[in-house]
Formats: sequence, structure tokens, C-alpha cells
Amino acid sequence: MTFSDNCWVQVSTTGGRVLHSRQMQQGETLNIDRQGPLDLVIGAANAVATIEYNGQPVELRANASSGVARLRLGQ
Repeated sequence: MTFSDNCWVQVSTTGGRVLHSRQMQQGETLNIDRQGPLDLVIGAANAVATIEYNGQPVELRANASSGVARLRLGQ
């Protein structure tokens, strides 16, 4: 995941174990090396320049009013 603006991101296992939770800065890259499904909460979907899972692009659908995206990858 790469960021074009500042954005809060949380990545968790489906069991609720938080793997990453912090504000990402413009230009930063986040890589999570983990097998199995992951739950993502992205505080400002429009701040994500690119997102891939297992080398494939992921489409972000944000809540229209808040801009927050919630998705599960790898299921």
C-alpha cells in the first residue's frame, strides 16, 4: 500500500489481532507479510495511491460520507 496523503490505517487478522495501527504519511509504503485473510480499515481511502494483495490490485470502496474504507483481503 502506498499513500498520496496522510491516512490512518489499521490492519488486523480476522481474529482481531492488530498487526498495524498508525497514521501513515504521504509517500510512505506499508507492507504486511502475512498469509491468510486480513481486515483493513483505512481512514481516508482517497489518500491511498495504490493497494495490492498478493501482487494483484485491490479496489477500494469507501463510505461516501466519511471516506472510510473497510475491507477483508484474502477470503
